[in-house]
Amino acid sequence: MLTVHLICVGKLKEAYWRDACAEYEKRLRAFCGFSIVELPECRLPDDPSDAQIRAALKTEGDAILSVAGNSALLALCIEGKTLSSGQLSDKIDMLAVNGTSTVSFVIGSSFGLCETVKQRAGFRLS
Repeated sequence: MLTVHLICVGKLKEAYWRDACAEYEKRLRAFCGFSIVELPECRLPDDPSDAQIRAALKTEGDAILSVAGNSALLALCIEGKTLSSGQLSDKIDMLAVNGTSTVSFVIGSSFGLCETVKQRAGFRLS
């Protein structure tokens, strides 16, 4: 059975979003092993410099890659490709057919994902 991890930087604060995630998690468990990993977001000042943002993204990226291990990585980022539900399902099926047992979807912080994570990802999804 395929294992799917959702790795996200930051935590859901609103109860209705947590409830929605719990519902989807319950539905997905019938089809795959599923887990959500919430990593802490780096604290930045109100008006961070580019260097501070890059440093925070690097720290978050290191944590993401540590948790992801050797899993197939799919980065969710604005410059990624838009897929229909059917196309995404086909993509995941192809990963499983090709011997991938663990897939990790990655969601970055409000400043996005570091380039290291994007380069390590086998696919960028918008």
